[in-house]
Amino acid sequence: MKTSKKIISSFLAVVIVVSAMAIGGLSASAASLKKPTGLTASNTTHSIYLKWNKVSGAKKYEIYKNGKSFKTIDHPSYNDYSLTGGQTYTYKVRAVNGSKKSSFSSTVKITRINFTVITSIENVKKGIEVKWVARTSVTSYLVERTVKGQGNYVKVGDATKLSIIDTAAVPGTTYTYRVTGYNSSTKSYSVTSVGVDATRVLPITGFTANAAFDRKTRQVSLKWTGSTGASSYNVYRQKITDEDFVRIANVTATQFIDTDIIKNPSAYRYYVTAVAEDNESVSSPERFVQTYSYEPAFFDVPNEGVRNYHVPLFFQVGDVYEEGKYLADYFSYNGFFDVNITEGNDVVSVENNVITAKKAGTAKVELTVPETVRNIILDEEVFGDDLVALLTSRKVVLEISVL
Repeated sequence: MKTSKKIISSFLAVVIVVSAMAIGGLSASAASLKKPTGLTASNTTHSIYLKWNKVSGAKKYEIYKNGKSFKTIDHPSYNDYSLTGGQTYTYKVRAVNGSKKSSFSSTVKITRINFTVITSIENVKKGIEVKWVARTSVTSYLVERTVKGQGNYVKVGDATKLSIIDTAAVPGTTYTYRVTGYNSSTKSYSVTSVGVDATRVLPITGFTANAAFDRKTRQVSLKWTGSTGASSYNVYRQKITDEDFVRIANVTATQFIDTDIIKNPSAYRYYVTAVAEDNESVSSPERFVQTYSYEPAFFDVPNEGVRNYHVPLFFQVGDVYEEGKYLADYFSYNGFFDVNITEGNDVVSVENNVITAKKAGTAKVELTVPETVRNIILDEEVFGDDLVALLTSRKVVLEISVL
């Protein structure tokens, strides 16, 4: 009996030792499945790229996105394409071996860089200027272009601001531009913008504007030297009393005759732009033309400190001269400008400072600044030409001939 008890005791001891070894072996295996370390997240052109250190003994890795199970993969990196631009995401991972799972890695937080949007492309003096909107987390923008239809994009430059000028654009060539925002610390990229086309168009040269009129007709002849690559030209005109220029024509020739001044004698400014593929060049220099008369305006100085400005006007019956009205309303301190007929009351009429030719003959109308504002000094660079005298002289004499 004693011998049997010894055998049984020895067997139990072996079982206990083996069991202890088995339990210890399991504990050692579980302890070796450590949590992943070195988890990083970065923006790429089309994804957020996750990467971490390989865990010894791990067969798979579980990725959690915004606190929820997202993907299970068998290698320590992943490209997440299920994204919304501008949205912030959190990620964490853990190692897996069968039913065994490690604790989670540290959590990383990242904002998906939104795709860049080009807002405008236009011709400027130095080249083609590309502008775009700002994006969160972007520290710089990569601007690229290709000749339209070719697809091989080349770098125009990097910009920390929201615009860049492509000074190497060749006139007459149409390019497609795209912009990509990135974070310079990691070179992590946003989605590239949709390509936008633009054609480099140089401004015209040799622009001239000359009035040509006689007793029956009035017209302004515009001429210029064409621009390489231009398919047409836009002609702009501004009446001296108007605030803005207005496009009055689009022509394919390098000249234009403006006959729209026959019943509208005044002073005008003109400029011309070249057009190619709906892209417009920088404006040409402005040209000033006075269509009041075939005789030039002139000054006289009857007394020291006094300056009279004589403006010959060539009218046909029914013509209207509104410079006086505009001067009174806008340029002479709230209407402090007197408009008076001094000769030819039966030839012209004045109503609300608008002069109308009634019948053939001659007349004189004086525009004078009242004594209350004569000492006010006005800026003589308002228009940059002799008509500025209409704003600064103490007397303007309109010498009207009506045919």
